[in-house]
Amino acid sequence: MSRFNEISSRLPPTTFGVIVLCCVLYLVQAIANAPPLQRVTMCPHNVIVLHEYYRIMTSALYHGGLLHITMNMVSTLALSSLLERELGTIRHFLSVLVAILFTSLIYLLVALIASDVFAYNALMYQQAAGFSGVLFHMLVLETSLVGAGGDRTLFGFVNVPSWLYPWVLLVVLQLFMPNLSLLGHLSGMISGHFQLYGIFDVLVLPSEDTLRNMDQWRCLQWLARLPQFAATPSGLTLTRSSVNFPQLQCNCGRTTVRCVVHAMESVKVIIFGRGSVANANIQMCAEQPQYHIGDERDTNDETLSDPLLLAAGERASEMV
Repeated sequence: MSRFNEISSRLPPTTFGVIVLCCVLYLVQAIANAPPLQRVTMCPHNVIVLHEYYRIMTSALYHGGLLHITMNMVSTLALSSLLERELGTIRHFLSVLVAILFTSLIYLLVALIASDVFAYNALMYQQAAGFSGVLFHMLVLETSLVGAGGDRTLFGFVNVPSWLYPWVLLVVLQLFMPNLSLLGHLSGMISGHFQLYGIFDVLVLPSEDTLRNMDQWRCLQWLARLPQFAATPSGLTLTRSSVNFPQLQCNCGRTTVRCVVHAMESVKVIIFGRGSVANANIQMCAEQPQYHIGDERDTNDETLSDPLLLAAGERASEMV
């Protein structure tokens, strides 16, 4: 219990509240099966046709298993804590609500377009649950706000630019774990870019002055007195005003080449091991020496010390 108190005392309020809420809902659902998981997942057909609008919010808070919620809450612990200290507790709380709402709405819109325009109905009946869509929303903000201008390591193998890291992670996770909800993660990334480029600031999120005034509200003083409460910072630049598309294309090209080179090098290390001394005689795609009948060869060469090669050479001389 003391360990739990120690960890909880270090977590900012919004992050702590999200983790506790998701864990409590999972325990109730796992123990009492109340409500059944199929009743709270994101299912576009049920939301649009049956008007079960509560799924827009509940789908992000419920999880499909112990491993699922463990991975998501560990990621929330690291990512949300860092982002909350940078944004402020109240702004981060509102960002989480907006992320849940718009991630689900984008999911519904894509499924509806696929069904009505392209006659692809699978997305309308596909069910998804979990906080990972919101995590991808946070990742877009974190890579721009905290790690802008640097590189990120993808599982220790490949370095990619921070702005490209969420997209690369999306593709890699889908390749290795195809059962993940690609549309859910993609919707979270789109929602994150909406906030990054200031669209939510115009539509739903309050201004910076309003947020600082909310920090002083009497009804929220119990929250502001918490040790890990993060006040709204002043002069925080979160949005990007313009995009240099030629530079973006050059960066994408260089990153693609670098990823391919690193991937080939990783494969070489996996197959042949590490160490330049032990692997000095190994060359990938090296040309093999070619011998022709009648050519003079040095019998002292190590390559001809093999009895099979010597025998082949003698037979070739006899034929000549």
